[in-house]
Amino acid sequence: MNATDAQIKYIECLAIDLGLDRRRRNAHVADCIGRPVSFLDQLTVAEASKAITYLKALKDGESSD
Repeated sequence: MNATDAQIKYIECLAIDLGLDRRRRNAHVADCIGRPVSFLDQLTVAEASKAITYLKALKDGESSD
């Protein structure tokens, strides 16, 4: 099952908050899920959830500096 629209939008918002362009966002997501990503709609629900958790942790880590 593909990622939901809400998950994709949330990943995009987190990436904006982190100052990531599309290439860097996709690289982070790919590192997180363990496979190449060109477009967020290629993610499964589980992969998107994992990416959200990862990006939220990055954001929390940056905001605590």
